[in-house]
Amino acid sequence: MPLLQSTKKPVDISNYAGQVVAVDGYCWLYRGAFSCASELARGIESNAYVEFFMSLVKMLLLNKVVPIIVFDGEQLPIKRAAADIRATFRSTKLDEGKALLNDGKVSEANKCFQQAINITPSMVTIIIEELDRHRIQHVVSPYEAAPQLTYLVNSGQAKAVITERSDVLTFGCSRVIFKMGHSGKGVQITCKDVFKKIAGTTNTRKLRYLRTLSGCDYLPSLPGIGLQEAQDIVKECKTVKNIFQAIKDRFSKETASEYNENFIKANAAFLYQFVFDPTSRTYVRFSPLPKDIKIGYLSGLGESPQNRNVSILKSNNAIYLDHVRILREANKENIDPFVQLAPSEFNEFEFDDNALKDMEVLLKKVEPRLPPPPRTGPLVCITKTSLSLFRCSRPLTYQSSRKRKSSLADCPEPVAKVRKPFASANTSVVRQIIHKNQKKKRPYMIKSFNSCLFFSCI
Repeated sequence: MPLLQSTKKPVDISNYAGQVVAVDGYCWLYRGAFSCASELARGIESNAYVEFFMSLVKMLLLNKVVPIIVFDGEQLPIKRAAADIRATFRSTKLDEGKALLNDGKVSEANKCFQQAINITPSMVTIIIEELDRHRIQHVVSPYEAAPQLTYLVNSGQAKAVITERSDVLTFGCSRVIFKMGHSGKGVQITCKDVFKKIAGTTNTRKLRYLRTLSGCDYLPSLPGIGLQEAQDIVKECKTVKNIFQAIKDRFSKETASEYNENFIKANAAFLYQFVFDPTSRTYVRFSPLPKDIKIGYLSGLGESPQNRNVSILKSNNAIYLDHVRILREANKENIDPFVQLAPSEFNEFEFDDNALKDMEVLLKKVEPRLPPPPRTGPLVCITKTSLSLFRCSRPLTYQSSRKRKSSLADCPEPVAKVRKPFASANTSVVRQIIHKNQKKKRPYMIKSFNSCLFFSCI
């Protein structure tokens, strides 16, 4: 972006000695591939890009900088249109280069081959193997490298980012180093300087709005809205609703409505992409999802790579998350014991007849509003999530564990004679079943499993 020129400041990589710096691996790969573009275009094996890449890595190590190399992953669905245009351009330049080479125009052919450079997964694999040999940490982003690089810096896992792509500033990366060469010198841009220069504020949102309005990979700009026009709109409009209104004033209702919908999706792409967290070795969102977000706005961000067998992401060594087990542990009280356990694993509960009679007397003193008869048949399961304690005044529908213990201590003496699961059962259901069986003079049986009570007629 031309407006960034005035915010650039010279920097030496030695200033980051003893600190971690995240490196955009694809940028160094492109630069290395320039020296052997002709060989790569003709399918000739070349190791020149590997040597160039590792020479820059060694430069960081000599300056006592700890690098984390970040590579791009799968193609982001919302970016497919822009990626197709670039793929067509590379294919065209490749054909032109081959034609010029056949005519003997080597210099012109090399220029076309350099414009046709395509970083393949096999090239990334070769670099990763070389990094592993030197024990250099690396991360493959689930989709784009820009949010992954920004996440490492914003989460405190890296101090700065080395790249040639300005998108990391739009994602909110606090410190970015451009044009880093073998000498260790480059130019640095901080987010605060960019905000004040372009958006006139330190608000990250306005920079995203400016980048989206002026045209980005997620959404092309509308006719007549360039960088300067987008900057004027962002400075005048304080909220996204005001920006939408400015679009409506300039274009037709149908065009504005469609653009506003795509604008929200593009904004979501800057906020909610998947990234890899090296600390937990799991895939997370770049920013937490708000509760009221519509699922349709996330349709262009791809699926979660967690537990998916994606070959390009294997080097991350992400852990496998058993979501069923996690939900089960987080919500143990709601597990249905009939799903995985056989009936033979139920143990009959032993009760003292005198204590049971005292319990029946106590239940008669309670006057709650009876619920409708259970529809699940003669067998009723009462779990901890629906616990209510016996009281002489009224039953309790829910209480925390601390209040539950204090209330249990206040219960009359007969309750103490009965075991805790039965004493903690829902009094309304217990009272209903006991009275129903007493009225019909039918015997009933009480079973217990996993702190759950099961009443059934014998």
